Amino acid sequence: MDCCSKSNFWIGLGLGAVLGAVCCHVSRTQQAKELKNKLCDAMHKMGDKTTEMWNNAKDKVAEKVQEVNSLKN
Repeated sequence: MDCCSKSNFWIGLGLGAVLGAVCCHVSRTQQAKELKNKLCDAMHKMGDKTTEMWNNAKDKVAEKVQEVNSLKN
């Protein structure tokens, strides 16, 4: 191992630590908390819509099955 590879390691480790600290600080700001809340709300709305769509699809399939069964009889 030469001395440059060790220094690159320490430079990378130092930069990673600084970037990690900055990201941690930024994630604790009010704006980040608001963004997190908005994302959570959006995910819940999508889940609600997905459930509604799934139930509508099940109802339509059940109607079609009844139609087919009534045509057979």
